Amino acid sequence: MRHWLGAAVGITILMHGACDADAPGIVANAESLGPEASKKPVSPATVAGAEVGVASDDVRRGQRLAGSGLSSLLFCERQFAGGLAFRGNASSFLQFRGADVSEAIYDAALALSKQRWLGNATVLTGYTYFGRNTNPASPAYVGNNTQEIYGGVEFAVPGQPYAYVRYDFAGRAGDVNNRVGTYLLAGASHRFPLSSDIAVELAGRLGLDFGRGLGGFNDALIQSRLRLRLAPKWTLVPAVDWWFPSGAAWPRGHGFRPVPSLNVAYVDRF
Repeated sequence: MRHWLGAAVGITILMHGACDADAPGIVANAESLGPEASKKPVSPATVAGAEVGVASDDVRRGQRLAGSGLSSLLFCERQFAGGLAFRGNASSFLQFRGADVSEAIYDAALALSKQRWLGNATVLTGYTYFGRNTNPASPAYVGNNTQEIYGGVEFAVPGQPYAYVRYDFAGRAGDVNNRVGTYLLAGASHRFPLSSDIAVELAGRLGLDFGRGLGGFNDALIQSRLRLRLAPKWTLVPAVDWWFPSGAAWPRGHGFRPVPSLNVAYVDRF
């Protein structure tokens, strides 16, 4: 249930994933949620922020890792002249019952855009470290830390489509999402502004897994979010993630699981 959004204005928490480490996304401008947001030019700048909230479950690639808990996210994007950008984020999930940190995720990526040969596309490559348990007092998930490298492409066109190929090179026997293998992710998102302070965001993605015993469909996700501006740079984000996991990803998921959450986000540009 980690997510990072995308809007034409620069970086966004969200839909591709504010806490979905699978899709580093581009972070949205929380200052303006209305139609004018997509018209603002993006100059070389740093965008950084944080998001904290509660969720009914911690889910990654259709696999339920923990029950209800507290999620947090720190992120930044630095845009340089020439279309080069650095993206980084760190997120965690603290389960209420037993106070287990079920997963901490650290991600860094370089992105390139605004090139004639790329058109409206952005290409990127990055690295992700998954710490499956950062609480030594709990045995859950101990020894299941893993690492991935990835490459992807994002398009600054209606629907903000994107695709990433992620390769786990440090996995071991165990959970489906924790073995050496390749994960292919593709999706799209769109923001529907209702006013300068309110917007609805919808996104969808499909995950395919290869080399880890699945050989195909792993999970699908539909995300629905309502963004309410509380004050300049601050937004309240009630959301529901609609997961459609394969039987291998979530054996008792019954093919469909809604995961509601409520977050407060802060975004600043400097």
